[in-house]
Amino acid sequence: MAKEKTEPNPKLYENWKKVFRAIPGFENCTCLRRARTPKGRDPDFFLLSPEPEPRIGLVECEGYKGKNGIDKRIAPIGVEQLLTYLDGYAASIGDGKAILESVVKDAFLKDKRKGKRYQRGEVNRTHWKGGLEVWMRQIDPSIRSEDDLAELLRRASQNLVPILLYYRLSKLEDADERVLSLAFRRHRLYVGAVKWPNADGLISGRYMSAESSG
Repeated sequence: MAKEKTEPNPKLYENWKKVFRAIPGFENCTCLRRARTPKGRDPDFFLLSPEPEPRIGLVECEGYKGKNGIDKRIAPIGVEQLLTYLDGYAASIGDGKAILESVVKDAFLKDKRKGKRYQRGEVNRTHWKGGLEVWMRQIDPSIRSEDDLAELLRRASQNLVPILLYYRLSKLEDADERVLSLAFRRHRLYVGAVKWPNADGLISGRYMSAESSG
């Protein structure tokens, strides 16, 4: 796909532990790719962390290469998408069962539509080599049933963290970070730079405000 040439998200999914577990608060997270919000929008990645405090990370990644392969260093793009993802959870905060059904289970669904790949389910089932049950066992030893998972999702949904990552060769400029801080002044926001094109580590990253770093 043309998009994969500008955003190496498949590589990041393989390297998710190196990148996402380097984000404070997500040291123990697990990851799904393109798990939709309850209202149907598709973040690039969905993170679920059971501790130190249950939280959900909604990850938007922006590419380094632009049209015709030209280097693209413009930031901050991705703001509108992240705000849309947050809005997609607004009516489901505190409803773990709804998030389990509409977000997590949906991320593992097989395609029932002829002639069209349901890529989200195929990618997540392949990555976790067995689907929901395998992924669930990786979250926390205490998660032994869907009811346990729904309870974790209920608590985590009250701590939504928008995460904006840019594929870069260097860290973001200070001016870019200031604009992002203003755009998300009422929300938590983590912003960082992921190594281009290997997507195998963070170059830099931080929370935009002290109150959102806990």
